[in-house]
Amino acid sequence: FANYFLGSYLSQNCEFEEGLYYLEKCLELSLAANNLVSIVFAKGTISCANYMLHGKIENAFISSKESLQQANESGDIFVRGMAYACHGMCCYSKGSFDEALSNLLQGLDLCEKSAHNIWGGWASFYLGETYFVSGEYEKAVEYYKKNVELFLEADRFGPPYIRLAKVSMIRSKVLNNGHDIRLEDLDESHKEIRLKGVEGWMARLIGEILLNINDQHISEAEDWIKKAIEADKRNGMMWQLAKDYRLYAELLKRKDDRSKAKRNLNKAIEIFKECGADGWVEKYEKELAALS
Repeated sequence: FANYFLGSYLSQNCEFEEGLYYLEKCLELSLAANNLVSIVFAKGTISCANYMLHGKIENAFISSKESLQQANESGDIFVRGMAYACHGMCCYSKGSFDEALSNLLQGLDLCEKSAHNIWGGWASFYLGETYFVSGEYEKAVEYYKKNVELFLEADRFGPPYIRLAKVSMIRSKVLNNGHDIRLEDLDESHKEIRLKGVEGWMARLIGEILLNINDQHISEAEDWIKKAIEADKRNGMMWQLAKDYRLYAELLKRKDDRSKAKRNLNKAIEIFKECGADGWVEKYEKELAALS
């Protein structure tokens, strides 16, 4: 367990090589003991906490799929809930949105039946993300709320991720034409972040909210997006960096700087390609074609 929790924390703090070392040590010990539950959890956590956050999406997808197959062989509802949630997260990161939705819904259902609040919370958060991408903002809010509830029930698990979900809720409401927010709360949310894996992510969310409130906050939005780019570059969060560049392209398009917008969108697409996030490449290549 020490290897598992240390590897998970280090990975989420963007110390990916050290984190992977401890998680692989956990997997090695689990295999030696032929402990299927531990094998599934180790593989799943390597997929989501390490590979996925580091932007190695193809590796994450393959590893989480193997974990899911082994979980289904076990027949254990607790293990299966975790594995479905984990694979759904990796499907989302790959850009396989229908597959993500199916796996995440099944994962949440199994986690609720087995009272597994942490992985049920992750399934809920990524359901929010998946519905957000499809423009179903009310459903996104519903699942971000569910994430907060489950993480709070899990003995206040993951304060940085709870804050992330709350700001994601605000973003969904703003995109759904709701502008009644306190901007000072957003700045405070970012100041409270101590986990490197959330630093750039939170900055981008704040930038996206400011970009979509009205035309009065474009300059502030640009500052936050640049903060996100700097943080994700520094921390090696490559998939998140691609999202940063795509949002910056959107801002530049609104400033009617189509040349720079295309340049940043191309950067995003190239990074998504390097990550193995095929569905996101396809999605943003269509946006690029519309800009040309």
